Amino acid sequence: MQDNQPIQKIPPSLSIIMPVYNEQDVIGKVVEDFCKVLEKFSKPEFVIVDDCSSDNTPEILKSLEGKYPYLRIITNEANSGHGPSLVRAYKESAGKYIFHCDSDNQFYAEDFWLLWNKMRESGDDAVIGKRHNRQDARHRLFITKMLRVLLAVLLGADIKDANSPFKLHKRVALNKIIGLVPENAFVPSILMAMVANKLKMKTGYVNVRHLPRLTGSTFIKSWKIFKICLKSTREILAFKKGLKNI
Repeated sequence: MQDNQPIQKIPPSLSIIMPVYNEQDVIGKVVEDFCKVLEKFSKPEFVIVDDCSSDNTPEILKSLEGKYPYLRIITNEANSGHGPSLVRAYKESAGKYIFHCDSDNQFYAEDFWLLWNKMRESGDDAVIGKRHNRQDARHRLFITKMLRVLLAVLLGADIKDANSPFKLHKRVALNKIIGLVPENAFVPSILMAMVANKLKMKTGYVNVRHLPRLTGSTFIKSWKIFKICLKSTREILAFKKGLKNI
Protein backbone atom coordinates (compact mmCIF):
# COMPACT_ATOMS: atom_id res chain seq x y z
CA MET A 1 0.00 0.00 0.00
CA GLN A 2 1.37 3.41 -0.94
CA ASP A 3 2.22 5.72 1.90
CA ASN A 4 0.47 9.04 1.27
CA GLN A 5 1.99 10.75 4.29
CA PRO A 6 3.69 14.04 3.34
CA ILE A 7 7.47 13.99 3.37
CA GLN A 8 8.72 15.95 6.34
CA LYS A 9 11.78 18.10 5.81
CA ILE A 10 14.60 17.36 8.21
CA PRO A 11 15.65 20.66 9.83
CA PRO A 12 19.29 21.72 9.63
CA SER A 13 21.44 20.61 12.56
CA LEU A 14 23.08 24.04 12.86
CA SER A 15 22.15 27.42 11.42
CA ILE A 16 24.68 30.22 11.36
CA ILE A 17 23.00 33.60 10.90
CA MET A 18 24.73 36.82 9.94
CA PRO A 19 23.46 40.34 9.13
CA VAL A 20 25.67 42.09 6.57
CA TYR A 21 26.09 45.65 5.36
CA ASN A 22 28.98 46.97 3.24
CA GLU A 23 31.64 44.48 4.29
CA GLN A 24 33.33 43.91 0.92
CA ASP A 25 36.82 43.92 2.44
CA VAL A 26 36.21 41.06 4.88
CA ILE A 27 32.99 39.22 4.03
CA GLY A 28 34.70 36.64 1.81
CA LYS A 29 37.11 35.61 4.57
CA VAL A 30 34.41 35.65 7.26
CA VAL A 31 32.08 33.39 5.27
CA GLU A 32 34.88 30.99 4.33
CA ASP A 33 36.01 30.75 7.96
CA PHE A 34 32.54 29.93 9.26
CA CYS A 35 31.89 27.46 6.46
CA LYS A 36 34.78 25.44 7.91
CA VAL A 37 32.72 25.20 11.10
CA LEU A 38 29.54 24.24 9.25
CA GLU A 39 31.31 21.47 7.34
CA LYS A 40 31.56 19.54 10.63
CA PHE A 41 27.75 19.22 10.71
CA SER A 42 25.71 16.76 8.67
CA LYS A 43 23.01 19.23 7.62
CA PRO A 44 24.17 22.83 7.98
CA GLU A 45 22.57 26.14 7.06
CA PHE A 46 24.14 29.58 6.64
CA VAL A 47 21.63 32.44 6.51
CA ILE A 48 22.96 35.87 5.56
CA VAL A 49 20.70 38.93 5.47
CA ASP A 50 22.18 41.68 3.31
CA ASP A 51 20.83 45.07 4.37
CA CYS A 52 21.03 46.54 0.85
CA SER A 53 24.80 46.88 0.72
CA SER A 54 26.00 49.59 -1.68
CA ASP A 55 29.51 48.20 -2.22
CA ASN A 56 30.63 44.89 -3.75
CA THR A 57 29.30 42.77 -0.88
CA PRO A 58 26.33 41.40 -2.93
CA GLU A 59 28.60 40.25 -5.76
CA ILE A 60 30.98 38.54 -3.35
CA LEU A 61 28.11 36.77 -1.60
CA LYS A 62 26.65 35.63 -4.91
CA SER A 63 29.94 34.01 -5.89
CA LEU A 64 30.13 32.23 -2.53
CA GLU A 65 26.53 31.02 -2.86
CA GLY A 66 27.57 28.90 -5.83
CA LYS A 67 30.41 27.35 -3.84
CA TYR A 68 28.43 26.49 -0.71
CA PRO A 69 24.98 24.96 -1.34
CA TYR A 70 23.89 25.55 2.25
CA LEU A 71 24.53 29.30 1.97
CA ARG A 72 21.31 31.31 1.64
CA ILE A 73 21.43 35.03 0.85
CA ILE A 74 18.42 37.17 1.69
CA THR A 75 18.35 40.84 0.69
CA ASN A 76 16.17 43.34 2.51
CA GLU A 77 13.70 45.31 0.41
CA ALA A 78 15.15 48.52 1.89
CA ASN A 79 17.97 49.41 4.23
CA SER A 80 16.56 48.60 7.66
CA GLY A 81 19.51 48.67 10.05
CA HIS A 82 21.41 46.01 11.93
CA GLY A 83 18.66 45.22 14.45
CA PRO A 84 15.85 44.39 12.01
CA SER A 85 18.30 42.47 9.81
CA LEU A 86 19.31 40.32 12.77
CA VAL A 87 15.70 39.63 13.76
CA ARG A 88 14.92 38.63 10.19
CA ALA A 89 17.91 36.29 10.08
CA TYR A 90 16.75 34.57 13.26
CA LYS A 91 13.24 34.14 11.89
CA GLU A 92 14.50 32.81 8.55
CA SER A 93 16.69 30.17 10.22
CA ALA A 94 15.51 26.60 10.73
CA GLY A 95 18.34 24.84 12.57
CA LYS A 96 18.12 22.83 15.77
CA TYR A 97 20.87 25.13 17.04
CA ILE A 98 21.26 28.75 15.93
CA PHE A 99 24.53 30.64 16.10
CA HIS A 100 24.79 34.38 15.49
CA CYS A 101 27.96 36.20 14.55
CA ASP A 102 28.38 39.61 12.96
CA SER A 103 30.20 40.01 9.66
CA ASP A 104 32.95 42.50 10.57
CA ASN A 105 35.74 39.96 11.18
CA GLN A 106 36.15 40.75 14.89
CA PHE A 107 35.96 37.12 16.04
CA TYR A 108 37.76 33.86 15.39
CA ALA A 109 35.37 31.37 13.79
CA GLU A 110 36.95 28.47 15.70
CA ASP A 111 35.85 30.03 19.00
CA PHE A 112 32.37 28.79 18.07
CA TRP A 113 33.43 25.45 19.55
CA LEU A 114 33.87 27.05 22.97
CA LEU A 115 30.16 27.90 22.98
CA TRP A 116 29.17 24.58 21.43
CA ASN A 117 31.06 22.53 24.01
CA LYS A 118 29.71 24.65 26.87
CA MET A 119 26.14 24.09 25.72
CA ARG A 120 26.62 20.36 25.20
CA GLU A 121 28.21 19.92 28.62
CA SER A 122 25.91 22.14 30.68
CA GLY A 123 22.59 21.90 28.85
CA ASP A 124 22.31 25.70 28.67
CA ASP A 125 19.44 27.15 26.63
CA ALA A 126 21.79 29.84 25.35
CA VAL A 127 25.50 30.54 25.53
CA ILE A 128 26.89 34.04 25.06
CA GLY A 129 30.44 34.65 23.93
CA LYS A 130 31.71 37.31 26.32
CA ARG A 131 34.26 39.48 24.54
CA HIS A 132 37.53 39.11 26.45
CA ASN A 133 39.85 42.13 26.25
CA ARG A 134 37.36 43.79 23.95
CA GLN A 135 38.97 45.64 21.05
CA ASP A 136 36.36 48.29 20.34
CA ALA A 137 36.27 52.07 20.26
CA ARG A 138 35.64 53.89 23.54
CA HIS A 139 32.13 54.94 22.62
CA ARG A 140 31.10 51.29 22.11
CA LEU A 141 32.58 50.30 25.47
CA PHE A 142 30.74 53.19 27.12
CA ILE A 143 27.40 52.19 25.58
CA THR A 144 27.89 48.57 26.69
CA LYS A 145 28.64 49.62 30.29
CA MET A 146 25.65 51.94 30.34
CA LEU A 147 23.33 49.21 29.11
CA ARG A 148 24.71 46.68 31.58
CA VAL A 149 23.98 49.03 34.49
CA LEU A 150 20.49 49.73 33.12
CA LEU A 151 19.69 46.01 32.84
CA ALA A 152 21.02 45.37 36.34
CA VAL A 153 18.69 48.04 37.74
CA LEU A 154 15.65 46.91 35.75
CA LEU A 155 16.07 43.15 36.06
CA GLY A 156 18.12 42.72 39.20
CA ALA A 157 20.45 40.50 37.19
CA ASP A 158 23.98 40.94 35.91
CA ILE A 159 23.70 40.03 32.23
CA LYS A 160 27.24 39.94 30.93
CA ASP A 161 27.81 41.36 27.43
CA ALA A 162 24.11 41.13 26.56
CA ASN A 163 24.71 42.79 23.19
CA SER A 164 27.46 40.37 22.16
CA PRO A 165 27.20 39.40 18.47
CA PHE A 166 28.59 35.93 19.17
CA LYS A 167 26.01 33.63 20.72
CA LEU A 168 24.36 30.22 20.43
CA HIS A 169 20.73 29.25 21.11
CA LYS A 170 18.80 26.03 21.16
CA ARG A 171 15.83 26.10 18.80
CA VAL A 172 13.39 25.28 21.60
CA ALA A 173 14.58 28.32 23.54
CA LEU A 174 14.80 30.64 20.54
CA ASN A 175 11.22 29.91 19.52
CA LYS A 176 10.04 31.19 22.90
CA ILE A 177 12.17 34.31 22.62
CA ILE A 178 12.20 35.64 19.09
CA GLY A 179 8.43 35.93 18.65
CA LEU A 180 8.38 38.49 21.47
CA VAL A 181 11.05 40.70 19.89
CA PRO A 182 9.72 43.42 17.53
CA GLU A 183 10.82 43.06 13.91
CA ASN A 184 12.10 46.65 13.93
CA ALA A 185 14.04 46.30 17.20
CA PHE A 186 17.07 48.58 17.57
CA VAL A 187 18.82 46.38 20.17
CA PRO A 188 17.33 42.91 19.60
CA SER A 189 20.14 41.03 21.35
CA ILE A 190 19.43 42.91 24.57
CA LEU A 191 15.69 42.34 24.26
CA MET A 192 16.34 38.64 23.72
CA ALA A 193 18.45 38.54 26.88
CA MET A 194 15.62 40.23 28.77
CA VAL A 195 13.11 37.60 27.60
CA ALA A 196 15.47 34.77 28.53
CA ASN A 197 15.88 36.28 31.98
CA LYS A 198 12.11 36.69 32.39
CA LEU A 199 11.48 33.07 31.39
CA LYS A 200 14.28 31.92 33.69
CA MET A 201 16.16 30.25 30.88
CA LYS A 202 19.59 28.84 31.59
CA THR A 203 22.20 31.11 30.04
CA GLY A 204 25.90 30.32 30.04
CA TYR A 205 28.92 32.48 29.28
CA VAL A 206 32.36 31.77 27.87
CA ASN A 207 35.18 34.18 27.13
CA VAL A 208 36.00 34.54 23.44
CA ARG A 209 38.78 36.43 21.71
CA HIS A 210 37.98 39.78 20.16
CA LEU A 211 39.74 41.56 17.33
CA PRO A 212 39.86 45.27 16.46
CA ARG A 213 37.78 46.39 13.52
CA LEU A 214 40.20 47.04 10.67
CA THR A 215 37.72 48.14 8.00
CA GLY A 216 34.97 50.74 7.92
CA SER A 217 34.67 53.79 10.12
CA THR A 218 34.83 53.51 13.91
CA PHE A 219 34.52 57.25 14.59
CA ILE A 220 31.22 58.55 15.90
CA LYS A 221 30.25 62.06 17.00
CA SER A 222 29.34 62.63 20.65
CA TRP A 223 25.78 63.66 19.83
CA LYS A 224 25.26 60.38 18.01
CA ILE A 225 26.48 58.46 21.06
CA PHE A 226 23.86 60.27 23.12
CA LYS A 227 21.21 59.51 20.50
CA ILE A 228 22.10 55.79 20.48
CA CYS A 229 21.99 55.61 24.28
CA LEU A 230 18.65 57.42 24.39
CA LYS A 231 17.07 55.24 21.70
CA SER A 232 18.35 52.05 23.34
CA THR A 233 17.12 53.11 26.78
CA ARG A 234 13.66 54.01 25.50
CA GLU A 235 13.30 50.70 23.70
CA ILE A 236 14.47 48.71 26.73
CA LEU A 237 12.11 50.56 29.11
CA ALA A 238 9.12 50.10 26.79
CA PHE A 239 9.95 46.43 26.29
CA LYS A 240 10.29 45.91 30.05
CA LYS A 241 6.70 47.10 30.52
CA GLY A 242 5.46 44.61 27.93
CA LEU A 243 7.27 41.74 29.65
CA LYS A 244 4.92 42.05 32.61
CA ASN A 245 2.25 40.33 30.51
CA ILE A 246 4.17 37.10 29.91
